[in-house]
Amino acid sequence: MFLFASFILFIVVCVAVKLYFRMTNGICVENTELNGKVIVITGGNTGIGSEYVLDMARRNCAHIVMACRNIEKGKQCARWVYKKIQAENMTTTVITVEHCDLSSFDSVVRFCDRLKRLSIKQRIDYLICFAAATGIPIEQKFTADGLEMHFQCNYLSHFLLIHLLLPLLNEGARIILTSSQAHLFGKIDLENINRLERYDRHPFRTYGDSKLALVILARELSKRLAANNILAYSFHPGTVLTNGIKHNRIWYLRILLTIVAYFYGKSHRDGAQTMIYLTVTEQRWLSNGRYYADCAVAHYNPMVDDEKLADQLWSHSYNLIEKYIDGISIAKF
Repeated sequence: MFLFASFILFIVVCVAVKLYFRMTNGICVENTELNGKVIVITGGNTGIGSEYVLDMARRNCAHIVMACRNIEKGKQCARWVYKKIQAENMTTTVITVEHCDLSSFDSVVRFCDRLKRLSIKQRIDYLICFAAATGIPIEQKFTADGLEMHFQCNYLSHFLLIHLLLPLLNEGARIILTSSQAHLFGKIDLENINRLERYDRHPFRTYGDSKLALVILARELSKRLAANNILAYSFHPGTVLTNGIKHNRIWYLRILLTIVAYFYGKSHRDGAQTMIYLTVTEQRWLSNGRYYADCAVAHYNPMVDDEKLADQLWSHSYNLIEKYIDGISIAKF
């Protein structure tokens, strides 16, 4: 009887916890229309990203460009969005699916070259850096460019992308970088950026490192692009049961993160809310360069405030991509 009562109490507590987190999730209530606006998003073909694309289409966004590693999944998402908005008798948004593999600098360059031929020069209003490598492999993985997978896919390729697309951004454009609460456990070690020495002991931290770099990047972009009135933000979408969790090759992390995602996690739609909020909320209500979660400014890693580290990370990153950007530079004023 005691065991049965304990089990029932455990279930009640778990349900209460789940309901609490569901009720305290930040929800974007803005009804802003995006008539005539152009969005470029990396990824966006599944889960949180597809919910974001659907929401933008419902707001009459003129053109959404999805930069996807898997073209077929991108096209499936576009068809799903078209079906949804047509059923609601809404104006059809133009959705273009382009190939872009963030594990290859050459692929990023080719994508940007194609984008420049889409007649949207100086018309990109929102650049959403969403795609990421999330699964934690048992053995460390490197890209074709010789860099640690998370560092390049999550951070450095987006750093390159921003430089290449800068001439295409409208005045007043927003750059939105997808970070994670995991950045709180990250560390920037420029002498060991590939984590050659520590990977076996702390494989999860490579992900946190890359997400910390994105929070630092958003802060730095907000300063360097202020004169152009181009804004930058980073955000945590929340804990969501993504494919990165489901396919994590480290079994104990897969089990732990699945449990956390179930009780503490969000739906894909809820996970998209902060990204939507940063897209549609009036500039005067946002804090440029800040880190957000649940549609509000959130606590961040103190390393983000280290200006010397930010300068060093920027210089190191620039040196790694310099040969791909044909002299484009975002100077610090």
